[in-house]
Amino acid sequence: MARGPSGAGPDSLARSRSPRLCRPLTSSSGKASPPMLRSLARARLPSRRQSPNQSPEQRCAKLPPWRSLMQPNADPIVLRPGEGQKIDLGNFEMSVLVTGSETGGVFSLLEAAEPPNFGPPLHIHHDCAEAFYVLEGEYQIFIEGAAHRCPAGSFILIPSGLRHGFRVGAMPSRKLNLYAPAEMIGYFRDLSKAIKGGDADPDRLTDIARRHGMEVVGPVPEGYL
Repeated sequence: MARGPSGAGPDSLARSRSPRLCRPLTSSSGKASPPMLRSLARARLPSRRQSPNQSPEQRCAKLPPWRSLMQPNADPIVLRPGEGQKIDLGNFEMSVLVTGSETGGVFSLLEAAEPPNFGPPLHIHHDCAEAFYVLEGEYQIFIEGAAHRCPAGSFILIPSGLRHGFRVGAMPSRKLNLYAPAEMIGYFRDLSKAIKGGDADPDRLTDIARRHGMEVVGPVPEGYL
């Protein structure tokens, strides 16, 4: 099914920002600088001591979210092909593989099935990073002024705050969408309701996106709503 131009072309993106440089931990002599050593000496690591009266649930509740995934009593999740919860978005479909409530808020994972020439408006995620893994077909990924041709097997990581978008190639394509920390499932569910209710338009899309930490910064391509 052919779609109109996605609007997410490299000419419409902002100029690429300079990469951030990490400050080295060592001096030019190869030894850690005294200020760094003092900082490390003052740092307090979390105590591993646990009360014998604490249940596993109580111990997990006091851990950072990512640590809850490392507990031996965490429940495994096994989904076979086609078992993810489907979100019908008209011209494309998302399948929920794991939610934030199942990962302690660490990440959410969805599978996207999208038609040829399909693409979202250019947008920015302000409260999460987004990653893609292309399963089938091909995508053109746009990130801050650069276009990347990404066939099956490609991995793309988009840190929070970067303007980006994509366009599907000439064949139906599938990819995994990962968000860390866990976000965006609510966005797709709300958008699905708007599409089914017949009130999905650019203004409604902007409102839904804003509620989920996403900023729409480009025109909405034909076929997205």
